[in-house]
Amino acid sequence: MARLIGTAAMRLTLFGTGELARVVANSLALLHSGPLHVTIAGRDLGKAADLGRVAQTLARSRHPGSVFEAVELECFEESGPVAELLVRLAPDVVVCCASLSSSREAETTPSAWTELIGGAGFGIALPLHTVIPLTLAQALRQIGSKAVLLNSCYPDAVNPLLAAQGLPIFGGLGNAATIAAAVQAELRVADRERLHVLAHHRHLYGPAGGEVAIWLDGHRIEDAGRVLAPLRAARRSSRYPLIGMAAAHLVNAVGGDVPELLHLPGPLGHPGGYPVVVQGRSVAISLPGGVSMAEARTVNARAAEADGVSVSAEGWATPSPEASRQLAACLPELAAGFAAGDVRSAAKELLDLRARLRRCEPLGE
Repeated sequence: MARLIGTAAMRLTLFGTGELARVVANSLALLHSGPLHVTIAGRDLGKAADLGRVAQTLARSRHPGSVFEAVELECFEESGPVAELLVRLAPDVVVCCASLSSSREAETTPSAWTELIGGAGFGIALPLHTVIPLTLAQALRQIGSKAVLLNSCYPDAVNPLLAAQGLPIFGGLGNAATIAAAVQAELRVADRERLHVLAHHRHLYGPAGGEVAIWLDGHRIEDAGRVLAPLRAARRSSRYPLIGMAAAHLVNAVGGDVPELLHLPGPLGHPGGYPVVVQGRSVAISLPGGVSMAEARTVNARAAEADGVSVSAEGWATPSPEASRQLAACLPELAAGFAAGDVRSAAKELLDLRARLRRCEPLGE
């Protein structure tokens, strides 16, 4: 485990008050290597405070100096209020667990909108997942903060859009890390440094576009589908503790001075998920011997198309042929894709479409 630099509590700001934010806060409380000062920011101060109370109780059983507090933030979509908050808090790490699109909507309130997402691909909602991480990154740049930004909102595709605009993005939470944790458990590997995994968000659900690439001690594992079967059989929300655990490992590595082999989606804005080495505030992709970056990009690119959207290095988001076909029927403005700089206008178009489609029952009902 990384040795912490200094003795002061790491300062972390967590945006969001949903189930994922709760799991991440509790995991940090239980697994962080030293004391934490965490501020949970949300539109609902009561929810944020509830998350903070429980996490603080957990944290102080290990590190009595830990503090979890809550603040209310009405607007997550404009950088001004966020920048003011970040100036006051001066965090070392910023974690985004807030999105304009819920990944659980299909389970809780199915509609013609969720049917569109199911048919065209998760990636069709990319602009909605991007707006809040974009706001946080813009706010950090605005105030000249050196805080590490970690994004849990579809980082395989969102992070490349941020990087294309020259915005600071360290990496993501979930997806590749979740898959790598499942692989480690299924193969019963105690030392995660023995594993290298190339995995995209789409690979959580199946091998469309090609299977996950797994190496153990530098040797390729051929039956990746069997290894991942238990994870893929689990409901999405039941995987959240794995994201929380990975978040805690990552924050430990950011606060330490010993190199740690981890798995991140969207590291430094690269599309998809990769094995990386994190040492303090530096992160670098670390592929197994004999594997080129071009091969790694190919694994992720194939899965991205199956997920419904691909993002180029220049920041152009291109829908897959099926996603483009379905968008042409209901939102032709986005059928050919959009540029990174047009995320907010694309999100507005999608929000209007979602409002209309939510009033319609899914065709399959």
